[in-house]
Amino acid sequence: MSFAGPWVYATYSASRVAAFAAAFAGCGLWTAALAVPLRAVWPLFLGYGVMFGFASGLGYGLSVQMSPYAPLSAGLATGLVTSARAFGAFLFAPMVKAMVFSGGPQYALNTLGNYIAFSAVPIFLLFRACGLAAPLAKMRDKDNVMLDEMERDIKLAPLIRVLWVCMATGLFSGLMVMSHGATLLSSRGLSAQTLIIGGVSIVSFTTSAGRIFGGWLCDRVSPKRVLVLTPLLAVGPLMWAAMDKTSILAGKLALAAAGVVYGMFASTIPVEVRRVAGAGDFARTYGRIFTAWGLSGLAAPYVAGLFYDSYGDYSFALYVAAALSCVSALVAQLLESPRTAERERVDDETSRAQAAAKRGERFIDCTTDGLASG
Repeated sequence: MSFAGPWVYATYSASRVAAFAAAFAGCGLWTAALAVPLRAVWPLFLGYGVMFGFASGLGYGLSVQMSPYAPLSAGLATGLVTSARAFGAFLFAPMVKAMVFSGGPQYALNTLGNYIAFSAVPIFLLFRACGLAAPLAKMRDKDNVMLDEMERDIKLAPLIRVLWVCMATGLFSGLMVMSHGATLLSSRGLSAQTLIIGGVSIVSFTTSAGRIFGGWLCDRVSPKRVLVLTPLLAVGPLMWAAMDKTSILAGKLALAAAGVVYGMFASTIPVEVRRVAGAGDFARTYGRIFTAWGLSGLAAPYVAGLFYDSYGDYSFALYVAAALSCVSALVAQLLESPRTAERERVDDETSRAQAAAKRGERFIDCTTDGLASG
């Protein structure tokens, strides 16, 4: 999805992408529901893991791409748009519980599939009514690369690597905890009935709040500062939960802190990427960094499970999560501050103007930023 998304957003209109994502997600849930009558696991892998996962990523990427269209500040708009993804789980958790208890897992999956698939029609009509009938991203011509694009790529390369490592370590930490949230709480004595809603609700609510808070904070301080602060918020609760193996409160706070940090990353990273890459190259650049999210999502639950099997509890996994949070904050310190970036831009324009003056020419800044400021 990280590699296919930029091409999709540059090729097809936003209305078509949104409608396809909803319809394909519904088909994925219908396929996953076949696991019950077939008594097989492959429908879950195909329907939920591949089909629903692809559609979910496609829709999420589109929502991040569209956030600048909201009549709000950039950070808050990104936070609100991305929070809808997490808030959906918080909102539908009681409904899913009722459907599972009344008709079983197959009924619940089919019903959710119906809701999501049929939503494709109003989604398409609303997008068309808003005038979003053109692709949101631009397709780069590899045979005719502009000079400013080459310079931007050279400058972006180290920033992308830093953001990738920052995101990978920070999300790895949070996903180690959130992916095992139910087991973490049940190992401390929380009842199974409470876990059905409690674990999902804690993660969904805190990730939603984290996304909104992270976006709001980016409008007031630089995204770099937010990325340095964000992972450190989870260190204290994670350490407490690691040292106190029986406290339910410590487990809930660790899970909540991991959710807040996860949510803040989800809104802060796009804001920083849009700042350094610009709107035109946002999808392509964000797609590269988003691979860190996918890698963490695959590896973190597995690694946390290995630690649990090896040590008999989650203490060591929580210590590792706290350490990774500190690493993420240290890596974020390497990011370029907005003041430094602006100073370098002014110095570059000055040097170009001086060089043009020596040649007896007039310097005109024809880059996208220059035309916008002019």
